[in-house]
Amino acid sequence: MSSLPGLLVSTALIGGLLGVERTAFGQFSLSRPLAASFLFGILTGQPAEGAMVGILFELLFIRAIPAGSYVPYHPLYPALLAVMLLASGVLGDHGWMRVPAAALFALPAILPDRLAEIVWRRSNERAITRSVALFRMGNPRQARTVHLLSISRAFLFHALSIALSGAILYFFSSWILAAIPGALGYFAIIGITPFFVGLAGVSANRLRGLGWIGFVLGLLAGALVGSGVLA
Repeated sequence: MSSLPGLLVSTALIGGLLGVERTAFGQFSLSRPLAASFLFGILTGQPAEGAMVGILFELLFIRAIPAGSYVPYHPLYPALLAVMLLASGVLGDHGWMRVPAAALFALPAILPDRLAEIVWRRSNERAITRSVALFRMGNPRQARTVHLLSISRAFLFHALSIALSGAILYFFSSWILAAIPGALGYFAIIGITPFFVGLAGVSANRLRGLGWIGFVLGLLAGALVGSGVLA
């Protein structure tokens, strides 16, 4: 178990850097969930769990590809935050159940991820316009400075966003697991369903429709576990 402040800082730094790598610099695919969660899992002592989280999110979001100005839902934040939850110890020590439950808890983080990316892209569009104008005016050094500042803003947007998301996620997970004893098995069943549904969806090219079916089936299966029928 690691301290929460240290985990939040490390998650924010990694998330900020990978957020920049995703669109502003490099694009080496290190921001893909499998690479991101596995690398972060190594840093936090959860390599196997990180790889499992990455595989799950890759299956669910493998078709989320940016095209033109479209910003898709990207699982970078959920992948990192799921590993953060596992490393924090908030989910206890319950073997396999920790991984799908952590992925399920972290899944809503796709929303702040997309919002941070949209905010930065809009800011970057203004920076590009200004850089082009500076180049035409014969000031390449100032143009490079504007570009570097834009990359710095991308890092800042993502780092602050993922830190805030991580803090909210940690305290929400702690509260709900304390308020509902034995709920981890319920969330684990719901969380593991998308893995199989995602695998079938990728092979059948029907990810969206099967995703809804799997979500409903996961809720039903989780309810049965929670009631003790499948326990």
